[in-house]
Amino acid sequence: MLPSKPVRESRELVLAGGRTTLHMVSAHAPEMAFGVGYADLPPGTDPARALEEGRAALVKNIGGRVTAERALEA
Repeated sequence: MLPSKPVRESRELVLAGGRTTLHMVSAHAPEMAFGVGYADLPPGTDPARALEEGRAALVKNIGGRVTAERALEA
Protein backbone atom coordinates (compact mmCIF):
# COMPACT_ATOMS: atom_id res chain seq x y z
CA MET A 1 0.00 0.00 0.00
CA LEU A 2 2.73 2.43 -1.02
CA PRO A 3 2.24 5.42 -3.34
CA SER A 4 4.57 3.97 -5.99
CA LYS A 5 6.63 0.88 -6.76
CA PRO A 6 9.19 0.42 -3.96
CA VAL A 7 12.87 0.83 -4.83
CA ARG A 8 15.39 -1.40 -3.02
CA GLU A 9 18.97 -0.25 -2.47
CA SER A 10 21.95 -1.41 -0.44
CA ARG A 11 25.23 0.25 0.38
CA GLU A 12 28.27 -0.49 2.48
CA LEU A 13 29.05 1.83 5.37
CA VAL A 14 30.90 2.08 8.65
CA LEU A 15 28.86 2.57 11.83
CA ALA A 16 30.51 2.81 15.24
CA GLY A 17 33.77 1.56 13.77
CA GLY A 18 32.26 -1.58 12.20
CA ARG A 19 31.64 -2.25 8.51
CA THR A 20 28.08 -3.24 7.59
CA THR A 21 25.52 -3.10 4.78
CA LEU A 22 22.61 -0.70 4.95
CA HIS A 23 19.48 -2.06 3.22
CA MET A 24 16.82 0.48 2.23
CA VAL A 25 13.37 0.41 0.63
CA SER A 26 11.69 3.63 -0.49
CA ALA A 27 8.66 4.84 -2.42
CA HIS A 28 8.03 8.34 -3.72
CA ALA A 29 4.95 10.48 -4.24
CA PRO A 30 4.68 14.14 -5.25
CA GLU A 31 6.64 16.15 -2.65
CA MET A 32 6.94 13.10 -0.33
CA ALA A 33 9.12 10.08 0.24
CA PHE A 34 8.49 7.02 2.38
CA GLY A 35 11.32 4.75 3.39
CA VAL A 36 12.72 2.23 5.79
CA GLY A 37 16.22 0.94 6.28
CA TYR A 38 18.10 -1.55 8.40
CA ALA A 39 21.62 -2.80 8.99
CA ASP A 40 22.86 -5.88 10.81
CA LEU A 41 25.55 -4.63 13.18
CA PRO A 42 28.74 -6.64 13.67
CA PRO A 43 29.12 -8.32 17.10
CA GLY A 44 30.46 -5.93 19.73
CA THR A 45 29.10 -2.80 18.04
CA ASP A 46 27.77 -0.14 20.45
CA PRO A 47 24.13 0.19 19.27
CA ALA A 48 23.66 3.69 20.75
CA ARG A 49 26.73 4.97 18.89
CA ALA A 50 25.61 3.27 15.67
CA LEU A 51 22.15 4.88 15.91
CA GLU A 52 23.64 8.30 16.59
CA GLU A 53 26.08 8.06 13.67
CA GLY A 54 23.40 6.63 11.36
CA ARG A 55 20.95 9.40 12.18
CA ALA A 56 23.62 12.08 11.65
CA ALA A 57 24.48 10.59 8.24
CA LEU A 58 20.84 10.40 7.15
CA VAL A 59 20.10 13.98 8.24
CA LYS A 60 23.22 15.22 6.42
CA ASN A 61 22.31 13.21 3.30
CA ILE A 62 18.99 15.06 2.91
CA GLY A 63 20.35 18.46 3.97
CA GLY A 64 18.10 18.42 7.02
CA ARG A 65 18.44 19.27 10.67
CA VAL A 66 17.14 17.77 13.89
CA THR A 67 14.67 20.20 15.47
CA ALA A 68 13.68 18.13 18.53
CA GLU A 69 14.45 14.81 20.13
CA ARG A 70 13.77 12.80 23.26
CA ALA A 71 15.09 9.56 24.67
CA LEU A 72 12.99 6.42 24.25
CA GLU A 73 12.40 4.08 27.13
CA ALA A 74 13.01 0.38 26.63
